[in-house]
Amino acid sequence: MSAADTIVTRIKTRHGRWGRPLPMPLEELATVIADSERQPLVERLARKLSEARVTLNGEGLPSEAHLSAPRNQLPYLIFASRFAYQGVHHWQQPTGLMLVSIPLDGDPHRTALLRHSVEQLPQTLMAFAGVSRRTLKVVVRCQPANGPLPADSTAYLRFLCLAQQQAARFLEAMTGCHVPVVEESLLRGCRMSQDSQVYVNAGALPLTVLSTAEELARYPLARTDRDGNFTSDPTWDAIERQRLDFYTCVSKAREAVAGETGETGETGASEANGANGATEAYGAYESQPPQSPQQPQSPQPPQQPQQPHPSYEPLVLELARLCRKSALPEESCVQRASYYTEWGLTTDAIRKIFRSVYADAPEGRPYSQMTEKERIARKVKEFFDRRYELRYNVMKLREEFRPRGIDYHPWQELTDRDINRIGQEQMMDAGAAWPIDIKQYAQSSLTPDYNPVHEFLAGCGTWDQKRNYIEQMAARVPCQYKQWPRLFHRWFLGMVATWLGQSRDHANAVVPMLVGPQGCRKSTFCKMLLPYSLREYYIDDIKLDNAEQVERMLGRMALVNIDEYNAKTDREQAKIKRILTERDVQVRRMRSESYTMLQRMASFIATTNERQPLTDATGSRRYLCVEVTGTIDTMTPVNYQQLYAQALYELSHGELCYMTPDEERQVQQHNEQFLNASTADILLTSYYEPAPRAQENFVRAVDILSDLQQHSRGSDRPNMSRLVKALKAAHFEYGAQKGIRGWYARKVADVGHVK
Repeated sequence: MSAADTIVTRIKTRHGRWGRPLPMPLEELATVIADSERQPLVERLARKLSEARVTLNGEGLPSEAHLSAPRNQLPYLIFASRFAYQGVHHWQQPTGLMLVSIPLDGDPHRTALLRHSVEQLPQTLMAFAGVSRRTLKVVVRCQPANGPLPADSTAYLRFLCLAQQQAARFLEAMTGCHVPVVEESLLRGCRMSQDSQVYVNAGALPLTVLSTAEELARYPLARTDRDGNFTSDPTWDAIERQRLDFYTCVSKAREAVAGETGETGETGASEANGANGATEAYGAYESQPPQSPQQPQSPQPPQQPQQPHPSYEPLVLELARLCRKSALPEESCVQRASYYTEWGLTTDAIRKIFRSVYADAPEGRPYSQMTEKERIARKVKEFFDRRYELRYNVMKLREEFRPRGIDYHPWQELTDRDINRIGQEQMMDAGAAWPIDIKQYAQSSLTPDYNPVHEFLAGCGTWDQKRNYIEQMAARVPCQYKQWPRLFHRWFLGMVATWLGQSRDHANAVVPMLVGPQGCRKSTFCKMLLPYSLREYYIDDIKLDNAEQVERMLGRMALVNIDEYNAKTDREQAKIKRILTERDVQVRRMRSESYTMLQRMASFIATTNERQPLTDATGSRRYLCVEVTGTIDTMTPVNYQQLYAQALYELSHGELCYMTPDEERQVQQHNEQFLNASTADILLTSYYEPAPRAQENFVRAVDILSDLQQHSRGSDRPNMSRLVKALKAAHFEYGAQKGIRGWYARKVADVGHVK
């Protein structure tokens, strides 16, 4: 991607208000930054900012009272996101660009060495000096290890937090300088600076962001309205509001402490320097906390934090009071306050100050009136309400947890090691609970149930009815079977109905089977049927040798791909045929000896390279075979919200989610071309044909077998089991004559008579 194709957002600000977001190519931005005519303006504003103490108004922008004239303001640049023309509250799409600020110490020689190191990196897309000349702004392009960028604003914000941490560690390792990690926001950016040595590399390599626990695969794709435009996310709006409220509380706390002492003193001076130094006086405005000017500078290694100054504790105490009065979450405020490294207070010290303000006796009763067990139980519940989120995954049958706050941690399984660590944290937080108390609370029914499939379906919205998204999905598979889109549609509805538990009388017993050569993307298409947030509940293979694992898989997986179906043995194919019709599954929960009846969640799809994968003609009605005649389209993005919204709408309006008997007969006839005829099938249809139910047409199976064996040799000779399957598949009638059981068949006319 060229520099001209890379777009950043440029916003003018007047009187503390956002202007309209305007797109600006990166190449044009570099030209403006390098313009030497803008140097006096930038220097004048930087000098003004260094003398002023920036506060926040209601919009979260620097107060105009501390800035120069409105016409001298510098535009604000946002690299990570693009916004609609209506304003910054209408987030439109991600760009994947990450802005990193590296502090400078003012030494020209070391600054030149740092710039040279940054420009030598193949991942550096752009680098320029900040307005204050105390930071070097570095722009890199980030991409997930798997899949595209998140198109949901909340998920993208989580991605940016992870990307910033990895980008900071990467730059620290490559340049040898300290790169601070700050609070991330979709609005974080910087003022347009002036730097004649601005560096741009249009061919910069992207920085791959690695994730843990497949968290980056758990976001939904594009959330759109009826016109196909991205909609505003209320979750992100709430997070942004809390962030701005917190920094307002910081400003008010500084003013309150300065008013009590009668002067700003060392606290006020240090705060002003910290706010206006490393972050160019736009720490809160840029959605990142202020950094101390005493932080380790490039290229020296980081130094130990300073000892806490006594004057900072009243400031933090007043901040905690204001945050509680503003009804802000305690843990997120603690994390934001810990970014102010110039205060010299550890996160643990800040947490204890906030705890002393936020702590309340439950239900108006003092702890002294409670028994020891009641105090411990209430302390454990209060600790989790404040520090951790819990849920019970009904598909995994396991508890999951994540820390609360602003770091956007992924959900992960609650193990014994995690329980022991949480127990230690609770005791360090003045609690008296042991790990057994933590475990008892987490593994109780107080932990709410969570079904990831139901959560995704609940957020799909309303079908716009503009197009048939399900059959468009089926049309990605090139084939000559005209009924394929309609029958795939029916199977897809059966899959969603199985997830919702609506198909109690009709289990989703049909398996679409993609028949085609290697490299036509059959398996990729199967995985694409699930959104990224549900890919964890997709499996490419099924192990049939352990019955208990098979039962657990039916309740845990949303979609099972029977890959390379032709490699399954006859015994395994018989097991597959049996589990297709199961409506409920019995599983043994962990830490339990009894079995529990659970709803079946899994639907099946299959792939094979074999042209004739079916061996049982009587069971072929369970498979919907389609021959892939080209390469399946797996590159076009899928609108999963509308895809599943259509299924929900049609199910709620009575659409069938199973095949009728007539459709099953049609499918069975269609599948005859995919049957792998055995020796018994070939010999039987060559020498015999079905006959009416008459005594002269009655033949014992053993007589037919004896006759057919005379026309075959060695291993090609059929056995009785194969012969009976062939008779059923060829629709020979079964009956009895004088107590002897047999089949009604007659020899083909030009062959002769049965001996």
